[in-house]
Amino acid sequence: EAQLLALIRLKARVALRSELPDEEVRRAFLEPVEDVGEAVRRELERLGGDAPVAVLPEGPQTIPYVG
Repeated sequence: EAQLLALIRLKARVALRSELPDEEVRRAFLEPVEDVGEAVRRELERLGGDAPVAVLPEGPQTIPYVG
């Protein structure tokens, strides 16, 4: 799982909404977010409205593929 996440991080930004402290999330090379909707809005604003953005409600049980 860690290796797949590292490969994904080469191509995409990965944020995490969790109960973990922000610093712990950053040490895992993830971006902490408080509000998922706001984070998605900011990414679409930054990348353009037609940019691919994925929200994985069960993130630890899901391995996304970035083509």
